[in-house]
Amino acid sequence: MKLSAEQRSLLERSTATYEQHVDRAARYLAGRGFTEATARSFRFGVVPDEPLPGDEVFRGRLSIPYLTRAGVVSLRYRCIDQHDHDAADCPKYLGYPGSGTHLFNVAALFGDGEFIGITEGELDAVVLHALGIPATGVPGASNWKPHFSRIFEDYGTVYVFADGDKAGRKFGDKLADELDSAIVLNMPDGMDVNEVYLSAEYGPAYLLDKVGISK
Repeated sequence: MKLSAEQRSLLERSTATYEQHVDRAARYLAGRGFTEATARSFRFGVVPDEPLPGDEVFRGRLSIPYLTRAGVVSLRYRCIDQHDHDAADCPKYLGYPGSGTHLFNVAALFGDGEFIGITEGELDAVVLHALGIPATGVPGASNWKPHFSRIFEDYGTVYVFADGDKAGRKFGDKLADELDSAIVLNMPDGMDVNEVYLSAEYGPAYLLDKVGISK
């Protein structure tokens, strides 16, 4: 869906407003292994108690902008409360109706490397970026779109970081079928990239080793 100039302006306004409050998510982000500098580089923010008109439903959530060279093309809002989201009837992620599906961190596509990663979420892509692994994120395993395949055609290797669950394995299998250069990297059972990164058993070295990088 092509955005109008007004829509782009509103997305930029929201991003610029909420990134001023990113410090309110400091504890949450630190718990996910993110530095404040990393969060700010992706223009993450927090929706304050008095949000912009129409954004009341996102109050207190982490704002995650989808940045491109043309500006912000989408925003997703993640709950950062430490509770059982299903039991609390609180969706982990919310977004604007009809906003379409985009790839997160498309800046990674313009690097000089011969490989790129694909993750099942924005935060996983950020973790890999912090490790020096270029990666884009899909907003959930079920949100891969057929036309995304064309974007990765020129890469010699596309590492698919699949979550260690049924949905993740299905995601990995789907991309392996669609991308000739795909190498599926299944995370340990029950874990995603961020959890592996934080794990004492695995940690950053595990992820780096998967793509042949040693530090």
